Amino acid sequence: MSVLTNYVERLERSVERNQTILESDIREFEDLCNHGVEQGDATLLRQAEASFKRALARLREIDQAKLVLCGPKYRGLVSRLPQLEPILLAVRGRYYQAYGRVEEWRRNNRSETQPKPGPRQERAMPFELPRRVEALHELVIYHQRNADGITMAVSFIVIEGDPRTLREIPMDGNGLGERDLIERTAESEVRVALHHAAAVSPEVIEKVVLKRFFPMDGYRVRAVIYRLSVAEDLRSPFVSTIRLNLPRVANREVLTLNPVDVGAGRVGSLA
Repeated sequence: MSVLTNYVERLERSVERNQTILESDIREFEDLCNHGVEQGDATLLRQAEASFKRALARLREIDQAKLVLCGPKYRGLVSRLPQLEPILLAVRGRYYQAYGRVEEWRRNNRSETQPKPGPRQERAMPFELPRRVEALHELVIYHQRNADGITMAVSFIVIEGDPRTLREIPMDGNGLGERDLIERTAESEVRVALHHAAAVSPEVIEKVVLKRFFPMDGYRVRAVIYRLSVAEDLRSPFVSTIRLNLPRVANREVLTLNPVDVGAGRVGSLA
């Protein structure tokens, strides 16, 4: 057995091991989330959060192994991974769906679960709906190249503004690409993920945001863009980083943050 074949088999066994553990734990996790929500039990909800974090760690380990196995050097040696893919997608979806109920309960009962007064607690997830979170991860991890072999990236955007202005932004995907994502996460906030060629410059993305998401006759509106190119970018606190930088963006302007140096950015405004 060659060194490469042995390495591929070890990675496949790692994926299988994590998948088996996730499958064996999912029913208990779903029950924990359901009971925590039904009873409003803070202890059960904390246990659900801890269990979800452990599941996410295993899912990240799977993603890292799959990312290596999808490389041209190992692709021809992979044997078991294609058979596991439908199972992995289904298990992943069940975890996100179950924990989504916990997050929804906490949003609806925020006054009961958070001390008053206190600082605003930022959402760790980029979108409210688990299926959009999953779609974003799929874009960054598994759609790094399109059918023509072009390297792709994702620009994650938080648009903040007057609710009257943001209501003019269509939420039905009108004007978005097939893989683009959009969600209103608050009355004064819209989040967008644009899937595009990595060669597209930040200046071009800024112009797209200004023209597509800034109504011409709107009131206060501004945005921050964070480029997601590789799986490691998803593990960075990019949502919190965007929120921290929003206050320094002027009205009707866009700030682009570099994942390598989030302190650097450019501001673009409508001409």
